[in-house]
Amino acid sequence: MKVATIQMNSGPDVTHNIGVAGTLLAQAAEAGAVLAVLPENFAIMGAKEADRLAVAESPGAGPIQVGGRNTALTGMANVICPPHVWARYRRIGAESGALLVHGRVERTEGATNLVASRLQRLRVAAAPPSRDFR
Repeated sequence: MKVATIQMNSGPDVTHNIGVAGTLLAQAAEAGAVLAVLPENFAIMGAKEADRLAVAESPGAGPIQVGGRNTALTGMANVICPPHVWARYRRIGAESGALLVHGRVERTEGATNLVASRLQRLRVAAAPPSRDFR
């Protein structure tokens, strides 16, 4: 199975970030990926926590969720990492070249989601160097 991990330089503009994510997901699919993973804050990277809270959405509504659902309808699946799971496995998630995601698969309004319960580092023979420009 071909998997794509997508790096983005997200900013405070949610609409722009969702558009960029959609373009990158389409490129991954064209390259043969059957699973693609976006960064945890692909939709917004604000300067402060308040910036992210300002765009918080009600369940099932809002451009972030609708964009994710529409993308999933194209055959991709969303990997959702709840905050408590990310808090426990953040280091593995942030530093691993590849991950095995344990969880449950759910289907909501035509979108397929994998809700993570555990992240496990996968050892790969040739891991590409990080492109984290912080």
